[in-house]
Amino acid sequence: MLTIINRKVDCAVRDNGIGIDKSQHEKVFDLFYTGDMSGKGTGAGLAIVKRIVEVHGLLYAARCVKKQL
Repeated sequence: MLTIINRKVDCAVRDNGIGIDKSQHEKVFDLFYTGDMSGKGTGAGLAIVKRIVEVHGLLYAARCVKKQL
């Protein structure tokens, strides 16, 4: 999601996956890294997002956990 605030662009990237184990947090932006052993993902998505954001500004990674019912 892109939002313009005070002539600056805020880019928020979310997914609705199962979450990322804390032990993998330092690796998630590595190109071709995937914590999912199903073979469905390429591991390129977050690495590409990181590079685009770094070229244009700052990167802030936040962790948000869904509450289980």
